Amino acid sequence: MEADPTDVDLRLRRAEFRAEAGLPMQAFEDLAAVAAADADEPRMLLIRAELHLTLGSPDLAVADLDRRIAQAPASAPAHELRGQLRSGAGDAAGALAAAEAAWQAGPTLDRTVVLARRLEAAGKPEAAADACIDGADRFGGAVVLRLDAAARLQGLGRYDDALTQVDLLLAASPEHPDWLVLRADVLLAAGRPASRPSSGSTNSSLYAPPRCPNRPRSGESGGTDRLCVQHCHTRTRGVPG
Repeated sequence: MEADPTDVDLRLRRAEFRAEAGLPMQAFEDLAAVAAADADEPRMLLIRAELHLTLGSPDLAVADLDRRIAQAPASAPAHELRGQLRSGAGDAAGALAAAEAAWQAGPTLDRTVVLARRLEAAGKPEAAADACIDGADRFGGAVVLRLDAAARLQGLGRYDDALTQVDLLLAASPEHPDWLVLRADVLLAAGRPASRPSSGSTNSSLYAPPRCPNRPRSGESGGTDRLCVQHCHTRTRGVPG
């Protein structure tokens, strides 16, 4: 900075470093120097808004975010910060609107996770589950979104849809023990641990669990699918099989 105290990029990078290092006052000094030259510098507004948010000054953070969004309505980082503010204030509808705006500005896996969380908080669990499904499909079968979708769908009683998500995980890793346990858990929740597809059904994978490598070897001659499901179910809860 001594070489060129007017270098805005360097000053903003130092402000970010100071903020992350827990030196907010020094960060504000750098931001003030940038603001003196350009009160509407975009990065300065975002960094300062985040600092205000961290230090518990939401009104000041809102002022900076409003200015940034007025400059660039599609600024995803500004909408993300606004969502944090609205969520912290208990405004579920405002937090959801901000999450939707951030996602529309630039869909990412992380923004999909946040969007699903905001939808759930706003009393829209079905939409939250569907957002996870859409995100998993959009972002290359992201495991975190498949798992989130399966959990949400199971909670909603949409067991076939939950199993579809688990089966997509198993399609990529057929012997993955966690996915096998999860599948058994969903089947138990659906109340059909050993049920078989009805005549003419083509999707038997939704009803009979795959061969589990953790199945006990005793008693395999009868009710083996039920035995496998029960064994996996106890493993899920930390009980020895």
